[in-house]
Amino acid sequence: LQKVSCSFYDAANDKLYFGTLGHGVRVLSVNERRVDAFPNSKKADWVYALNVDASGTLWVGSSNGVYCYGAQTGEEKNSDLAEKTNESRIYSVLDDGAGFVWIGSADGLLRYTKANGELSSYSQNDGLPSNLIFGIQQGSDGLLWLSTGNGLSRFDAKTQTFTNFYAYDGLQDNEFRAGTAYKDRDGKLFFGGINGVTAFYPQKVSSWKQPMSNIYFSHLSVLNQSVNY
Repeated sequence: LQKVSCSFYDAANDKLYFGTLGHGVRVLSVNERRVDAFPNSKKADWVYALNVDASGTLWVGSSNGVYCYGAQTGEEKNSDLAEKTNESRIYSVLDDGAGFVWIGSADGLLRYTKANGELSSYSQNDGLPSNLIFGIQQGSDGLLWLSTGNGLSRFDAKTQTFTNFYAYDGLQDNEFRAGTAYKDRDGKLFFGGINGVTAFYPQKVSSWKQPMSNIYFSHLSVLNQSVNY
């Protein structure tokens, strides 16, 4: 294995997938202890995100869009998605289990509808703190958490609203990193950034935010001369 950038464990088939920088996707068969190149993955040679959904589809986020394959056959699927996203760098892919695949890109958040192939997009104009989406995880309540280039965002797909959090809310920093989003068995979320890791239980995060205080001057001087105001 060379230049591994991400990985995903398919528990149903006991296989570990590796995304590489320049060498496509590699597959480790745990039982056979053998690493093979995944068929047809050369189109996505620079890989940043991997996900295998319940239907057995492997989703590959790359430097030139999203590619889908049958995890067992290697057959390419949903080629329309690859065409629609071929100019975007993809950093994260999440299947929400409700018929949608959420895609974090350098150009904002994308939503792919499995039933009809529709692709929707969200940007700063819709409430995101940044168009650079590094990580996506889902809380037990179905809400999505997005790590970005400027803060952490919680997205309610039902109301189509974003709630944004920043360093002054307790984050490690405003800037996060790709390949550092994780959800453990207890539902705790982890997002890595330039100054450490932000970890929390989504259900314990309040929607209420401390308002920013106004600034008042008690005295003002310019060049050691008091100014009346």
